[in-house]
Amino acid sequence: MIERPIRRRDLRRAHRHGSSTGSRQSLVWWPLAVGLVLVAVAAWWYADSTAFRRRAVTTAAVIDEVGRAAPRAGENGLSTRRFYGIVSYTVGNRVTRAQVLLYTCASTSCVFRGTPGDTIEIAYDPRQSSRAVMATEVHRAWLPSGRQAGLTFLGVVLILAAGFNLLFVCRPVCMPSA
Repeated sequence: MIERPIRRRDLRRAHRHGSSTGSRQSLVWWPLAVGLVLVAVAAWWYADSTAFRRRAVTTAAVIDEVGRAAPRAGENGLSTRRFYGIVSYTVGNRVTRAQVLLYTCASTSCVFRGTPGDTIEIAYDPRQSSRAVMATEVHRAWLPSGRQAGLTFLGVVLILAAGFNLLFVCRPVCMPSA
């Protein structure tokens, strides 16, 4: 059998396309890394919102402006409308303004009856006084938001996919038995 010399073209092609071991290892490490990052972000987000709810101080605020965000299409065919307001309240000796979600509605016709000048109860963070929510939102401290749960779920799915790939796809090639 005649052996031909290795040409640069062949080396570049092998480097560009990668080996099967390298591509199989990426099936494990990329989903694992992304999954761990997503779970870490969701955990930080949940801890931050829980700490906010623990520190929150309830006070009266006056609605300065009312605005409506663009409607979002829901799964049931109805659009979800959100009404935001700029509210002002006193923290210490100074007046603070913040944007607060006032009302959410998922129906064909919804009207927020609040007007500028109305007084509402809000909860604000004493460490960051411009961070405020409606006082009714503070009572859901243990319940993660839909986005937090979605990030956690996606992260766990990616971690499980990485574990599956490690055990069944990459194991015979990436970790040869001794």
